Amino acid sequence: MTIRGIDVSRWQGAIAWLTVAPLVDFAYIKAGGGDDLSPYYDSFAHGNAIGAARANVPFGFYWFFSGRNTVASQLALIRNFMVGRESPALPWV
Repeated sequence: MTIRGIDVSRWQGAIAWLTVAPLVDFAYIKAGGGDDLSPYYDSFAHGNAIGAARANVPFGFYWFFSGRNTVASQLALIRNFMVGRESPALPWV
């Protein structure tokens, strides 16, 4: 059995989720990355989460961790990202 997933971020531009949905089983959406001094949030994350949910594509978020900070500080950035966002069906990576 093959399970097909995609990884999307702002670099892919707008995703045609209804077109993609029959081709994938899940998606991982980049939330952001960086460190305490220069964190960034992917500007397409919210729209991708909405699109995936509307197309019934289970999704999770991922964060590009920085080795310059503690896990606790990176988790604080992730918690900040999640304020007012869709809850993912898949675990964070």
